Amino acid sequence: MTSDALEISHIVNSPRRSPSALPDRALYVDIRIGSRLDAFCTAHGKLWLAHLSPDDQDRYFKNASLKGMTDHTITDLDDLRTELAHIRDQGFSTNNGEREKDIYAIAVPILTKHGNMISAFSVFGASPATLAQNREALLAKLQAAAKSAQHVLYGDA
Repeated sequence: MTSDALEISHIVNSPRRSPSALPDRALYVDIRIGSRLDAFCTAHGKLWLAHLSPDDQDRYFKNASLKGMTDHTITDLDDLRTELAHIRDQGFSTNNGEREKDIYAIAVPILTKHGNMISAFSVFGASPATLAQNREALLAKLQAAAKSAQHVLYGDA
């Protein structure tokens, strides 16, 4: 998250080595290196928020404007706090068309050996059915990648 803790910043790796990840089709998400997005309505952002301390969450919500980006954006603070607690308990986050209509995502945290979140891996797509049908396989691959990153960073600790 950024220092003002209201947005998340993305680092994008594109197979074409361009500054954004743009597929060759009509529907795409244009997230460029350094893009800043509201944290409360993305899978990555909700994951970061879920891993904040209660005091840091309170500071975030004191300054955040929970505006509806789509019909699926969680704009009720109590509902969002419930969602964040659920995310922390289950160990992953989803975005169900909350920032952009028809864009869905799953994200998992990369944690320090003390359980602090330092980064995340995610996948996103335009079909909630595809993500739902492949959810367990996608989660397993994302969790394996996160575990591998943690091992590289911290060893077996």
